[in-house]
Parts: sequence; structure tokens; C-alpha cells
Amino acid sequence: LIVCPASVLYHWPEKQQAFFPGLEMLVHHGQGRDATLLQSARLVVTTYGVLRSDADLLADISFRLVLFDEMQHLKNRNTAVFQAAARLRAEAVIGLTGTPVENNVRELEHLLRLCLPALFRQPGLRQRFRLVESREERQELARIVSPFILRRTRQQVLGELPERSEDILLCQLSDDQVAAYRQVVEQARGLVDELLAGEALEDYSHILTTITRLKQICNHLCQLEGCTDWDRYRSGKWDEFRNLLEQCLQAGLKVVVFSQFTTMLDIMEAWLADRGTGHIAIRGSVPARERNNRIQAFNSREELRVCCASLLAGGTGIDLTGAQVVIHYDRWWNPAREEQATARVHRMGQKRPVQVYRLITEGTLEEKIHRIIEKKKILAADLIQEDDGSILKRLSREHLARLLRFD
Repeated sequence: LIVCPASVLYHWPEKQQAFFPGLEMLVHHGQGRDATLLQSARLVVTTYGVLRSDADLLADISFRLVLFDEMQHLKNRNTAVFQAAARLRAEAVIGLTGTPVENNVRELEHLLRLCLPALFRQPGLRQRFRLVESREERQELARIVSPFILRRTRQQVLGELPERSEDILLCQLSDDQVAAYRQVVEQARGLVDELLAGEALEDYSHILTTITRLKQICNHLCQLEGCTDWDRYRSGKWDEFRNLLEQCLQAGLKVVVFSQFTTMLDIMEAWLADRGTGHIAIRGSVPARERNNRIQAFNSREELRVCCASLLAGGTGIDLTGAQVVIHYDRWWNPAREEQATARVHRMGQKRPVQVYRLITEGTLEEKIHRIIEKKKILAADLIQEDDGSILKRLSREHLARLLRFD
């Protein structure tokens, strides 16, 4: 039994046909899925959503092997999908993931408990995951779990991959953007005063909302209005992006563009459609089969030149090796997620050099976030990667106040 995200459901049958063409795979998914076929199938692939829905049915079957693809979906043991996974009966369990730890090391414990329940449910061993404050404690925990983890870092396989170059492109705010940015910063002055006064902060939602608005202003003012009329306002980053994309297309290169905002992807798609550029979109709202069809078409059809992908939906588990250029239109706090997104293009199977661009608006919150991200990369021993909400709680008040200023 293979359990995977819906986004890669049809990727597995493709690979099965490529490597084991004589082996039939049952795709257990969709409204019309037939439960009677499960008992006789040798190889079954399904999604985490179906695992949760068909928990009783799947728990009654004895599998030789259960494989969890993108296993970080099971990091929280309090979810229904984790409980469904724990009920599966198998001779062996294997988990595949590029991010075994995203928010805290307890997530790794939960994944290991699914793979080796008899061992990692022992109270003494579980306590080890609660005591990882110091570097020595992290090293001791790594020693304990290392026999059960086969790790392949990008550094280990870089010799088998083509060259990869990375560049930072600094952009300038337009006059329209400066005015909007100053207005939001002025509205947030009360938050900054509270931070510097040392008052207790229990709710970070106002700070997160302000930071999101500042990010959107750096991208394009149309994001604030929810429109796709890209010419209504000037945007320095948008101008830089269009110039860069024009150069790539003229050179005959296919491009994948990542953004954390689907509203920004809407603007890009409207512009690409207007100029007649063949493109595809990958986002969470695209059904799994359609997403797979789009990816296949992008990798194989010359007229499809650009892939506009949301960082979350297009950042894991898919193959976009038809492209040679990756553009990160905006930055995420979590460098591991960015790296996973880039690895959709720079991965095994890629035969050509890959160029990665990151667009950063100078003198804004984006430049400050970039510095934080680079520090997180250096602190590799930490191993903990966070999202927007969790990292805000770890930043000092001075850091938070600095993010909300316009220097």
C-alpha cells in the first residue's frame, strides 16, 4: 500500500509503468472506488484523504508493506489521518519525506512511531524527544534514530546532478508602492510601540496580518484589491520579473515561477494569457488527475513555456524537469520549503544546468526576511524549520519592531 498526497497520486502509476511495466497498480481513489478490488490487488496507491475516509476498510487488510510518501502529512498524532495510519496492519512500514522535522522534533517521534511502533512507543525512548535543548542532546538523539533513517542530502547526490546557479535580484518600490507601504507601516505604529514597551503579546494575528499586507505590496498592489489588472499600478518587482521572464523565453528556456500567494499567480496568468504565452498553473484547487496531466504536458510540449505554481501545492512531490529556470517571486520564512520547491526542477532526471532567481524588494520587510532566512540556513544544527506564525513567536521584540518599520 502506497499512501501519498493527492498532488502526486498519478505520478506513482507513471513511475510504476516506467520501472515495473508488468506489475498492475490499483489506484484506490475517487467517488467510484471499488473496495472489492483491494483484497486481490498486489499494489495499491491511495491518498491521505482516502486513508482517513476508508480507515475501517483499510485496517481490515494485512499488507506486506505500507509506504507513506511525503510522510510529513502524518507529523501530528492528534489528527484523524494519523490515527488511521496507526491502525494499518503491515509487516513493514517505510516513510519518505524531505522534511521529517518542520516545527519541532516531536514530529520526528510521531513518524518513527508509525514505522517502528514497538520500539518508539517505549516511555524511556519517547522522553528523549522531549529533552533536546542542547547541542549534545540533539547529537544523542541523532545517534539513537540514525539506524532507522536512511538519509540522502542534496550534497550527497550533487555530483549526479547538473550545475545549479543562484542569483538574488534586488528590486525597487515604485512611487505607488512606497505610498501604500508607508500607509500600512503608519497604521502599525501602535503595534511597534507595544513591542518596544515590552507589553505582553498573546495574539500575533495583527502582526502577521500587517506582515502579509507588506509582502503583498512588495509583490503588486493589485493583490490588495484582488484584481488582475497588472497595468493599473507600477511595481518594481513586477517590472523586474517581466524583464527576466522575457529574457528566459527569448533564450528558449522553460520557467517555473513560485509564489506563496495564489492572487499573485492570478496576475501572472492573466498577463501570460494576454501576451499569448503557453503556460500551466499548479495550485491546491486543481484536482490531482488534472494536475498530473498539466505537469506531463509542461514537461513534454514545447509551446508550454511557463509553470505558475503556489509554493505549497507545487513545492513537493512533483517533477518539473522540463524547465531550466526557477523564479521565487517572494520569500517564505522556511528555507526547507523553498529548497523543496527548487528541487522540483533541479533533481534526478534533470540533464541541463538550472538557474534559480530570488526577487527581493530592497529596503523593505523582504530584505529583512531574507537575512533571517540566510541565518536559519547557517544554523543547520537547529534542524527546525518554521512557518510565518511560529517564527514570529521566536523573534525578539526588537526584531519584530524592525520588520514593521520602513527605513
